Order: sequence, then C-alpha cells, then structure tokens
Amino acid sequence: MGTLSTLALTYMQTELREPWGAQYTLTYTGASIELSNPHTTVVGKNTLYVEFDVTPSDKEVRCRFTVTPLDSNQDPLDAAGDTRTTTVTWYPTGGGNPISDFKEVDAGLPMQTVHNMPNAQRINKIRIKWTNDNFLSEYEGVKILIEDIE
Repeated sequence: MGTLSTLALTYMQTELREPWGAQYTLTYTGASIELSNPHTTVVGKNTLYVEFDVTPSDKEVRCRFTVTPLDSNQDPLDAAGDTRTTTVTWYPTGGGNPISDFKEVDAGLPMQTVHNMPNAQRINKIRIKWTNDNFLSEYEGVKILIEDIE
C-alpha cells in the first residue's frame, strides 16, 4: 500500500484587467478572500463605482482594505474641491443587509483610504464608490492592499 498525499495550493490573482483597459493591482497579506471580476461604472465627472466579486473563504474573515484609485500613469488619482469621499460597501454571502463604510479624504492628499470590514463574516461582493467635486486626471485602475486582521 502506498501513501496518498495531497498538496493544496491557493493561487490569488494579483493583476486584473477590464476589457476597456482599466488595471487592478491586488496585494494580499494573509488574507483569506480573493477579489475578481472587476466592473467599473463612471457616473459623470464626480462619481465612479468599482465592484468586485469576492471568493468566500472556508472561515469568516476580517480584513483591512487600503484602496487607491490610479490614473493612466499608475499614480494615485487626485481630485479638486473639498467634497472627497470613498465609500466601501460589503454584501454578505447568503443575503442580509449590505454594510457601508464611508470615509472622507482630506483635500490635497491622494484618494487613498483604509477600510476595515466591520464584522467577521463571509462576503460575496464589494463595491467601492468615489465621490469628488472634480477628478484631476482620467481614472485607469485601482491598487488594493488586503490584509487579514484576525
């Protein structure tokens, strides 16, 4: 009788691209979820949404997301005016009410924000919304650092 062994490898995709060219760079640090299938909706000059599917993990997780929208040079996107906000909304697996985390971004700083999942739970979708008085360059993608905080 031989010995049967299995090796489970988890591959986390770190570069995603939308058909129109937007680039998404994901960095995972001990995180047990994976983002995929990005979809961007640009609503005029003042608002844009990016949605990702989330591959559920085997356990409930809490993660910290550091989110930075990027321009065509892969530099952090900036915006004029005082009304600069980022909202991250988590959609729980199996239904339930979405949970939103609203942050203001200080004028003169890149649009980077840090968001914590408020509860340990399984998530099946995340939506990131930026609202600003006026973007100073063309939006071309997002850089996201995902860290496990359990």
